[in-house]
Amino acid sequence: MTEEGYEYGELALKICHLFKHDVWVCRVSAGFYGTTYGWKHSVKEVIEPLQVAYRAGLRTGDIEYSIVSTMCHVNAFVRIHESHVTRIVSLIYMHQQCS
Repeated sequence: MTEEGYEYGELALKICHLFKHDVWVCRVSAGFYGTTYGWKHSVKEVIEPLQVAYRAGLRTGDIEYSIVSTMCHVNAFVRIHESHVTRIVSLIYMHQQCS
């Protein structure tokens, strides 16, 4: 099931690029790189494609999926730096408990 989802995502991206459907690049990229791509690749590898998706959405007027791409980008960033984020949240929590 995971493999099929990944293959369909790759196929969708290839179709977008083959037919130069810039309008769909943002939507397909947000869906593929924001979810499925991470099943087989490092989270660090999704940052650039999600930035490209964001810019494609702005260029074509697809603000909704530009925002989705940005949310996926932020999620990937947090997952990459999870230990730092966890430490900061713990420090904030401890500071609030002492106050």
